[in-house]
Amino acid sequence: EAKLNFTINKATPIVETPEVKNEISYGESLSNVGLTEGWSWQDGEQIPDVNNNGCVAVKSLTDDNNYDYSNLDGYSYDATNHTLSYNLAVTVNKVQPTIEMFTYIESTVYDGIEKSANVVVKDGITGIGAITNIKYYQNDIEVTPVNVGTYTVKIDVAEGDNYVAATDIEVGTFEITKANTVITWNDQTLASTG
Repeated sequence: EAKLNFTINKATPIVETPEVKNEISYGESLSNVGLTEGWSWQDGEQIPDVNNNGCVAVKSLTDDNNYDYSNLDGYSYDATNHTLSYNLAVTVNKVQPTIEMFTYIESTVYDGIEKSANVVVKDGITGIGAITNIKYYQNDIEVTPVNVGTYTVKIDVAEGDNYVAATDIEVGTFEITKANTVITWNDQTLASTG
């Protein structure tokens, strides 16, 4: 009785390329982006930038004992975890900057010189354009902040990588308070506050 030994090689699988089902706005995580059934995001909590290089989708495999996933063009196969990965382009739309993204000095003391609220983008905010203009208003009239009083602060922001350009973002109020007064008379000093 003769015995024959033979090898059965793994077959090449046919894999449906995963597809992104919808766009998102900057600030949303990948968990808000639908994928072809059977695929999920490697990191669903990732918040991609508008100009991203794609995001990794993964698929769990149950048939990799019979199919060779190691040579599929564009895919990455993990034999240990029995997964297939694919980098997908994700469309992320720019969003409007909001007042919560900025910080500024809320008050200063009068000294007769023009003052500034020094509005800046808060730490940790990325992809926002430069602040191109800081404007001050009293009674809806644009003014220069010199005198004692309360001013409404508005800014214009240029377009950035993740945010659209915006004008007249009202960030809050800025107050110039009265200066302390010191009067010297016959070598006597009197002080007054406000």
